[in-house]
Amino acid sequence: MAGKKKSDKWAKMVDEHGRESLINKSTGEIKNSNFGMIDKSIIKDIQGLIKQHPAAAEVLFYFVRIANKQNEIKMSQSDLERDSGFSRSKLQRSISVLNKSRFILIRKVGALNTYFVNDRLFWQKAHADKLILSQHTGQISL
Repeated sequence: MAGKKKSDKWAKMVDEHGRESLINKSTGEIKNSNFGMIDKSIIKDIQGLIKQHPAAAEVLFYFVRIANKQNEIKMSQSDLERDSGFSRSKLQRSISVLNKSRFILIRKVGALNTYFVNDRLFWQKAHADKLILSQHTGQISL
C-alpha cells in the first residue's frame, strides 16, 4: 500500500476573520500559511515612509499582503486598480516612490510589470531559501 501524498495530509482552514491556515488531518497541527517576517532594523525606514508618503506605505503593505513566496507581484495596472481599490494615479505615484527608495524592484516581463518587495524588509521563506530565491535585496534609502 502506498503512503499518503503530502498534500493529502494537510487541509486548508479559514478562521472567522478570513485568515487561512493549514491543519494536519492526523495530528491537528496548525501551520499559518500567511506567515511572514520583517527585519526590525528596517522599521525606522517604514516609519519614515508612513510619515513622508502615507499612500506609498499603504500600497507597500498591500503588495506585502498579496506577494507570493518569492515576494513577487505579477499583475497588470488595471488588475492592481481593481483588486486594491486604489486609483491609477495613487498607484503610479506610490510605485514610483517605492521603486526610487528601493522598497520594491520593478521588472518588465513582456507588457506586464512584475514587482518584487525588497526581502531586506519582508520575507516568507526560511533564511537559506531567501538567500537562494531572492529577486531583490538592497539597501532602502528614503
